[in-house]
Amino acid sequence: MAKRDQDVHFLASKEEVERIHQKMDELGIRSMGAYLRKMALDGYSQ
Repeated sequence: MAKRDQDVHFLASKEEVERIHQKMDELGIRSMGAYLRKMALDGYSQ
């Protein structure tokens, strides 16, 4: 497993966070960190 020792922060609106949680549920991903890493590194996929 990669050493994860860097913090990355960003702001999002309430609606954006709700949409992120909705997408996480659709993909079966529980960890927001894992989801955001996947989207940032691999991009969007359906």
